[in-house]
Amino acid sequence: MKMTSILCLTNRRSCGGFSLIEMIVAITVLGILSTSAAVFLRGPIGSYFDTERRATLADAGGLAMARLGIKVVR
Repeated sequence: MKMTSILCLTNRRSCGGFSLIEMIVAITVLGILSTSAAVFLRGPIGSYFDTERRATLADAGGLAMARLGIKVVR
């Protein structure tokens, strides 16, 4: 038997691992960090999708103008 196993049998506090309180604190901190990251990234992600929509509309407008130009020439 390893020495750590003997210590765990005699004194449960010396065993490695996390307590329930430590797990709850870690999950809470992770939740706070995730929320702040989501709030921080919301603006740039929205701007990206707006720019993508504008580019798609500009391409469609350019294609429509090209078609009209061809029809006017004929």
